[in-house]
Amino acid sequence: MTHDVTVRTARSAQDRDAVFELRRIAYARHPWSEQGRKMAYQSLDDAPWVRSLLALHHGRPAGTLRLIASTGATLDRLECFETWEEELRAAVPDAQATVLEFNRFAVHDEGAAGVPVVVQAALLKAALAVVISEKMDLCVAEITQPHLRFYQRQLRMTASVHGKHGRITGETYHLVTGRLAEGAAALQASSPWLVPDAGELATWEKTSELVLG
Repeated sequence: MTHDVTVRTARSAQDRDAVFELRRIAYARHPWSEQGRKMAYQSLDDAPWVRSLLALHHGRPAGTLRLIASTGATLDRLECFETWEEELRAAVPDAQATVLEFNRFAVHDEGAAGVPVVVQAALLKAALAVVISEKMDLCVAEITQPHLRFYQRQLRMTASVHGKHGRITGETYHLVTGRLAEGAAALQASSPWLVPDAGELATWEKTSELVLG
């Protein structure tokens, strides 16, 4: 079976609508999400420092990941800033340092076995293409306990010592941080399926698109 996954930056109205619908579907099972509507479109999605990646499997929307960019001087742009201000300021003492937050990770889990894993990997690979090509200094994400091990083992990110309780969701969250551009070589050795090669990076820089055959 071929993967046939394409990931691109969602720019058109059609792509953006697909992103918001994927989020809604993915989070609809949570009672606090108002059938997923709280996790779909936000005014933040219109900010110039925010972009969403859209993954297509056999041409159909299959997953999305939002990327929020800031510097050490504009950390309040990050969605996780309100909860993790102290930790973020400690991790980013340099006002000129560039930071990228991963959030709103949503994958459609219907269809052939293994497809969600392939789509997740493709989205992360595209996110790493952004990180590497734009030389982002630090990547951050606010994640729940069940996903902590993946970020630590596969992406080699460091988790906050203490978790924080989500007032609305009732779940425990951790802040994970990692210098993924700086550590790309180590990631290539441990998780080669996550790291774009030179050809993929060149294509991403020209087209903001990544194709996995």
